[in-house]
Formats: sequence, C-alpha cells, structure tokens
Amino acid sequence: MTTAYAQGHAAGFREASERDHLGDATSGDDAATWFTAPVGQPDVDAYERGFVAGFAEYFAGRD
Repeated sequence: MTTAYAQGHAAGFREASERDHLGDATSGDDAATWFTAPVGQPDVDAYERGFVAGFAEYFAGRD
C-alpha cells in the first residue's frame, strides 16, 4: 500500500507536468483546488505535503 505522502507526491508531480505542457503552470485561477486531497483520504496533511513536494520537484532546477 502506498502512503498518503507518496500518493500526493505522484499527484503533484503529474499536475505540474500537465500544467507545464498546457502552459498554465503559474496560473492561479484554480489554485484552491490544486492542493485539496481526494475525498476519503485518511491523512490529508501528508497527502498535501506530498502534493506540494511533487509539484516543486517537477520544476526544480529550472531557471
């Protein structure tokens, strides 16, 4: 079984990749929904920490 952090990390990385390819990675229009854990997620804090880390990892090292 995957941890909530790992699930969030994968989701954040995937979201960053999708937004990068669409050209709206910095758009704040729906920022409130980016970091919301799925309904039923038992460890919301860990999921959201993982999401942010995955999102940041995708863009790490860019200038």
